[in-house]
Amino acid sequence: MPVGVRFIGITENGAICSTSLKEGEVVTSANNTITCTWARLENGTQKEVAIEVKPSTGQVEDELVNNATVSTTTEETDKNNNAASVKVKILAPALDLLVTKTDTVDGEQHDPVEKGTNTTYLIVAKNDGPSDAYNVNIVDTFPVAGFSYDKVEGQSAGLTCLPANVNAGQAGGTLTCSIPELKAGSEVQFKVQMKSLVRGTYQNKVVITSDETAKNYDRNPANNADDETTTVRVKSDVSVVKKANEPVVDLRQSFTWTLTVESLSGDGLEVAEDVILTDTLPEGMVLTEVPEITSGKGGSCLGVVGTRQIRCELGDMEPAEKTVIKLTTKITDMKAEAMTNAASVTTKSFDKNPGNNTSSDSVQTVLGGSVNGKIFVDFNEKADFNTGMDAGVAGVTVTLTGIAKHDNEKLTFTVITDSNGSYNFTGVPAGEY
Repeated sequence: MPVGVRFIGITENGAICSTSLKEGEVVTSANNTITCTWARLENGTQKEVAIEVKPSTGQVEDELVNNATVSTTTEETDKNNNAASVKVKILAPALDLLVTKTDTVDGEQHDPVEKGTNTTYLIVAKNDGPSDAYNVNIVDTFPVAGFSYDKVEGQSAGLTCLPANVNAGQAGGTLTCSIPELKAGSEVQFKVQMKSLVRGTYQNKVVITSDETAKNYDRNPANNADDETTTVRVKSDVSVVKKANEPVVDLRQSFTWTLTVESLSGDGLEVAEDVILTDTLPEGMVLTEVPEITSGKGGSCLGVVGTRQIRCELGDMEPAEKTVIKLTTKITDMKAEAMTNAASVTTKSFDKNPGNNTSSDSVQTVLGGSVNGKIFVDFNEKADFNTGMDAGVAGVTVTLTGIAKHDNEKLTFTVITDSNGSYNFTGVPAGEY
């Protein structure tokens, strides 16, 4: 056999063949001869032996020659046809090696990860073929800060991982996992466990190489590398307290709420990242001014006058830091009296106590008036209703118009008289009508 090819196997078809070669072993000048014997070959018959090999990547464009000879102990009439050879030109391999790295393992996403805890990455390498890949190396480069290597686990059969330049408990370094042959259509994988050290966002990168990629035989080199970005966050505890500053208000009268957002201090608590306050006013209550931050390190609030949605982005808050926000609102409908107004706060940090992330309060009493009367036929022409003589008129549309005292809003109310001719406007704010 030609030197340099890889031995795959022999189909003997009744012969007895001898060789020291094992599957996948490279043929050398010391082991390139295979001998197969049959006890007898009848006149006019033939026997076949199939020897399967694969050329190595370094033999591309070479013309390999395979020589075979046959001999017998029986006297032959013609020995000129006892040798044969065949030449084969080796073409370039065709394959697609790809590698992926993710921090979502067994359905669980490890991003973000809490500082001081472990996280796991899954690395998968695949050969989409059709050619096999040889001397495959998967090199995982760890970030120089933020994470420390802990261990590698879950390696596929045949994959050897050597964590050179990696010291457990220290950031940085590389992990190399290798396999002599990655057959077309097959894949290998392994998991890397790391410990988070410092708040921030860090990138892990993995690269796959082989004899074939080194010679640019990979048809899609763009997927020979992958990276995974993981964020390390700290533990915090944010809270919000909401308080109505007026227990009793008139309809359409402006009044204020005080919202206090705090990043609490305590053992193991650090900065609260990207703190956001949200508040949806109950139906029948709207903003009369843009929300205002009255104390704290800053931030911004959004809220449109006449609407119910409030959002304040307060940025990062250090332990014991407070931000106070003033909401100015009015109640436009009596039904808001019975409704609780709740505000919520969130942080991208790991919140130690989500139970204090929502606070609510309500106005105890909302003052509104009523206007009532009767539409009737005044038979006795005395301008007042006399039972038994005058008759109420049902189904009459009555309209009340005016200007509210507190916000100068032009208001219109409409009711229809009942079967007795009576009408009653309720929830009428103070004003002139």
